[in-house]
Amino acid sequence: MNFRSSLFLCIPTILLFVSIDGSGQSFDYFNDRFSSRDRIFGLKLDNYLSNNTLVGSFVLDYINGNFITEEEKNKCISNFGKDQIKFAEIFNTAASYQKRIGKSKYFFGLEVGEHVHYETEAHRDLFVLLFKGNKIFESKSASLDPLQIRLLQYLFLKVSLSKEAGPLSFYASIGYTGGQRLLDLKTNKGSLFTANEGRYVDLNLGLTSIDVSPAATALFSLSGSGMIVDGGIRYDVSKSTRVSLDLNGLGYIKWNKGITERIVDTAYRFEGVVISNVLDSVSIAIKNVEELKSSFISERELDHVKSTLPFTVSFGLSQFIIPERVQFGIKYQYLNSDISKHFYALSLNYYLSKNLLVGMNANIAGFGNWNIGPQLAMTILDRMYVHFYFNSLSNLVDPDQPVSLTGGINFKIGL
Repeated sequence: MNFRSSLFLCIPTILLFVSIDGSGQSFDYFNDRFSSRDRIFGLKLDNYLSNNTLVGSFVLDYINGNFITEEEKNKCISNFGKDQIKFAEIFNTAASYQKRIGKSKYFFGLEVGEHVHYETEAHRDLFVLLFKGNKIFESKSASLDPLQIRLLQYLFLKVSLSKEAGPLSFYASIGYTGGQRLLDLKTNKGSLFTANEGRYVDLNLGLTSIDVSPAATALFSLSGSGMIVDGGIRYDVSKSTRVSLDLNGLGYIKWNKGITERIVDTAYRFEGVVISNVLDSVSIAIKNVEELKSSFISERELDHVKSTLPFTVSFGLSQFIIPERVQFGIKYQYLNSDISKHFYALSLNYYLSKNLLVGMNANIAGFGNWNIGPQLAMTILDRMYVHFYFNSLSNLVDPDQPVSLTGGINFKIGL
């Protein structure tokens, strides 16, 4: 058994870069067209997938369990920068209904949906160790810290009050969150030293993880509950200028089923190992993996644990630089994350008519590098609204860039 395999068996919570259906932030257009409607039905789906290291072919082969070539590994390594490896996928889908309150400008709303938030940060040495072996680290240490993984999946049901008409519009919602899945893992130390000629290997590792497994296999099985608050305002400074401020996802979930806490705090020496020229890694004979695993990991079940939701605060500005034709937009977003906090988005749109626009978006910073892509928004008979955007065009042009899959669709119909 080689050391890479035994490492996975001894510390099964270290699972890097497992993609899941996991939100890209989009601009809203033509909202004023629905201010005269009494009922509005909506569907939306947003996905934000980005990283700063891993190329698309590597990610696909890893997820599907296929053989990963040395070329794919080397392409990822060539993308190493000053930051550690960062990977994230944020997926949000929702269905909504809004009803005008009497003949006023205010709407009462209901929204139901699912949110998945996955993010990870890992030291570059850990990638090399797992996928290239540790011969390159002979007589020196490979760093296993930092390593952070956060996976949060929940359902939500919100009630809202909004005002769409006039120069000042707003929305506010409060709702219930039903927790489905949680994994929160973080190291406080970590290194792997390989002695000369592989005479021994020293593992020094400290980490803590909280793992909440699904309560059952049913679609709507829940392991916790909590609350969520959203809100935002839009103000038309003039006919050509609009500013916005949004707070989304502020809340918590209190988990009360299937909670496991794992703590690793160990300094362990593997002796009598040999560096293999064939595997280009260290081979270790382990007679009882489960016994070794139990000596590494302290595990206990918890009655409850509380986790905060990864909320965002956004500020946006849109400006017509050519009246009723060319519009420029900029958005800054702060994410409550230990790994990546700052996101920037730009848009440039051309209105082909009062009911149709085409444009380009650009995402900057966040978990990955910059990326661009097209968008299209239209209204049909002032009753139907469709907005589509795809912000990962650079991956189609250059497949050796770190993989990104960011886009979404928003559909509304007013009656």
